[in-house]
Amino acid sequence: AALTENGLESREAWVGWRSSFLAVRSSILQRSNHPAQDPSRSRITALQKRLALDLTLPAWPALTIAYTQGLSSHSFESVRSNPTRTHTDSFETSLNYALSRLKVHAESTYTTDDFLHSGPASVRLQHLVSGSYSPLAALTFSSTLMFTDDRDGWSSRHTVAPSSDLAMSYHA
Repeated sequence: AALTENGLESREAWVGWRSSFLAVRSSILQRSNHPAQDPSRSRITALQKRLALDLTLPAWPALTIAYTQGLSSHSFESVRSNPTRTHTDSFETSLNYALSRLKVHAESTYTTDDFLHSGPASVRLQHLVSGSYSPLAALTFSSTLMFTDDRDGWSSRHTVAPSSDLAMSYHA
């Protein structure tokens, strides 16, 4: 069945296998819109495939290694433009650790974007560390540190963006 959100129709299928400490998950997601109702909108199609391996041992952090491949295109049918196509590869590793009141997450992602032409690909490297602590059932402190390094293949522009977040939530 297709789900529609913000004018995009989505179809998704997944399969998985799990043992006591190992899990393998695979999914495929297809998105598209139908601009015939509004010719001023661009036509968008996207296909995303993902394969993930989860390793969970007692008293150890859960480790996930994943590969995602995406293909997308968009064009304006009203002017009969050639579609712009993008190919994305993403490699992700993450560690998750949880005790009764403490949760820690660390993740690194390496992504390349190629506009399916002979030019160089763009590269993004992102590192994230987050954690939360709940000293009481109704009170949680959380923080996130993130570092993003973008390198645009066409312009050779290099952007580094560190960020952080600190929050407290209380639920009465």
